[in-house]
Amino acid sequence: MHLPFRTFFSLLGLLALTANLAYAFDINKLIFKDLRDGGKHLNMSRGGILKDEGIQQLADSRMLSKVETLILSSHEMKDQGAIALANSKYLSNLIKVDFKNNLIGSAGVAAIANSEAFSNVNYLSMWGNKVDSEGARALAHSLLNKLEYLDLSNNTIGPEGAKALANSGNFKNLKTLLLGNNQIGDKGFCSLVQSPVLSSLEILEVPGNFIGPEGAECFLGKTRFPMLRKLHTLNISRNQLGDQGARILSQVTHLDALREFDLQWNQINEKGAQDLANSIGFQNLKILKMWGNPIGERGAKVLEESKALANLTNTIEIQIETEPSGTVETGKQPL
Repeated sequence: MHLPFRTFFSLLGLLALTANLAYAFDINKLIFKDLRDGGKHLNMSRGGILKDEGIQQLADSRMLSKVETLILSSHEMKDQGAIALANSKYLSNLIKVDFKNNLIGSAGVAAIANSEAFSNVNYLSMWGNKVDSEGARALAHSLLNKLEYLDLSNNTIGPEGAKALANSGNFKNLKTLLLGNNQIGDKGFCSLVQSPVLSSLEILEVPGNFIGPEGAECFLGKTRFPMLRKLHTLNISRNQLGDQGARILSQVTHLDALREFDLQWNQINEKGAQDLANSIGFQNLKILKMWGNPIGERGAKVLEESKALANLTNTIEIQIETEPSGTVETGKQPL
């Protein structure tokens, strides 16, 4: 039996509508499965990939009304999905947001940055998205003035993006800033070090950003920049400091709050190690990471026996491995 032409397409339309309704119902089933802590904690990073279509269905769900922690990692979410979440009328209690490893660009970041739904967020991870300098500027001029933790690692904000973040009045409460692999260079690093507003910063990670001796020089000078007052953890690994950068760092006097310093993979040789051992500003340092630098046994020994570094608690490792890849997941991944 053959169906009439119009009847055939009518049935196709009905099947499509049924599929859409089923998809929406499946989204709510997924939410129900992953919802924890009385509806306050939603981690949907362990199931299938939602993409923008699924994220839009999620944004329209009433089941989000109590969510304070939202984790949507690795869903291939693009700007459209981020905009849907930013406009959701049910996300009014957000505090912690993790959108790690998606495809969100400047338009999506701008929507999040100017969303009332995200205005109380104090933890934001955008690790491994497509955030460029425009996206960084959107964050710098946003409603997100309660941020304490910001992870933009593995994006492309560049020196202009770093400068925008460094000069933003929104980030006076920021304690942790992770910017690994963002092509910020010496200029971007200097903007951060000399920031007039990042006075609450305690942890700064900038591995893999093409930072050299010129970047190290930004620490020098009689002025103690506000950003350095509380900084206790600094990660400048996988950059290009070399012995010249190590010598410059050994002359820095404004890092007395520093407790952990990561200088791994920076082309520092024995001479650079000797300069660091004679430093004048690291008397409170407890952890110094030098893995991947060809300092040799003598370089490691001089660091471990240094009176200037008498408070070190870790062993200086000198074993050298293959140069690490360009993309690393820096910082802890809480939540």
